[in-house]
Amino acid sequence: MRIRVSHALLAASALCVGNSASGAETGINVPGVTFTSANGINDRSQIVGSYKDAANKSHGFLRTGGQYVTIDVPNADGTEAWGINNKAEIVGWYTVNGQSHGFRFANGRYTTLEPAGATSSNAYGINDLDQVVGIYASGGVTHGYLWTHGQFVTIDLPNSGTTSAVPRGINRYGQVVGYGPYFSLGADGTVTTPPESSGVRPRYFGINDRGEIVGDVQIFLPTSFLRAFGKETEVLGMHVAFGINNRGQIVGVGQSDIPTLLHGVLYTPPGLIEDVSGSASPDNTRIPVSTVIVDNNLATWTLGPGEEILRDGTQVSGGYGSQILWHGGDIYVLGDDYNWWRWTGTTWTFAGSIDPAS
Repeated sequence: MRIRVSHALLAASALCVGNSASGAETGINVPGVTFTSANGINDRSQIVGSYKDAANKSHGFLRTGGQYVTIDVPNADGTEAWGINNKAEIVGWYTVNGQSHGFRFANGRYTTLEPAGATSSNAYGINDLDQVVGIYASGGVTHGYLWTHGQFVTIDLPNSGTTSAVPRGINRYGQVVGYGPYFSLGADGTVTTPPESSGVRPRYFGINDRGEIVGDVQIFLPTSFLRAFGKETEVLGMHVAFGINNRGQIVGVGQSDIPTLLHGVLYTPPGLIEDVSGSASPDNTRIPVSTVIVDNNLATWTLGPGEEILRDGTQVSGGYGSQILWHGGDIYVLGDDYNWWRWTGTTWTFAGSIDPAS
């Protein structure tokens, strides 16, 4: 069963932040602390970020099912978590003796991400193909990097002078966004630096698989924005927007009722369930009308860039299709033979030519 599907990327335009997008705003606050930053979010609404304790020590956290779990690299002086993919693999950095080092947390293990010869590094973003972007310092010079399964590729922007590239986000198509100056980098290596508007230079922090970008601009105070469909809008309740998932949810930092304190913020577009990390999708949820399905086992189903059917980011039993349907507690796929196939938990079985939800 195989059918072809196209994936369109959204066009960028000059920055001009307009009215705030409507939707729900939720505070992300680790209990008992005065500062929390929400830095990354995946399609299951799992959020990673950082907070500071009473001794001003930094800790990372994972918010899942409404509960907060602390993330601390063993023997580190401090830890911050910045990116998370749909397999709940987490990246960030930790500090030892004043030097930062990037890390990846997967399958219960912490792994340091740092090119040979580097004196320090940070990791910011991770996609479902386990590619990571960040920065490293070597010989007194800072460079951006792309890490793919143990291999580092340096990202230095052409004609950028002494300003280093800071890659912050990566989607599953290999598109990278960042700043210094702000840029987007295609999977083919093409660098784009969109024109500025009124001399305002934004920072790009996150990108999803639909090509939607979030970040901030420095005007009088930092102002967050979402760039989508050729239009920029301010994100409700945020100064800085750090991450965006394929459901359109955005995380970042906003100001609390006490002007000197900041806290994490989650923005959820109208009509969406705020947190799917602890519940299945509504019956008859369908991709591509939606972008992600969460089943009764809280596994996330998506369509990959090569038309493959992905369960928690991994192709399922060689499956391909143009639609994924969640109906009656089962996952169905429409193949290129115009027949439906049902996932049994181990394989695909024939389910007929009629849409199961009809």
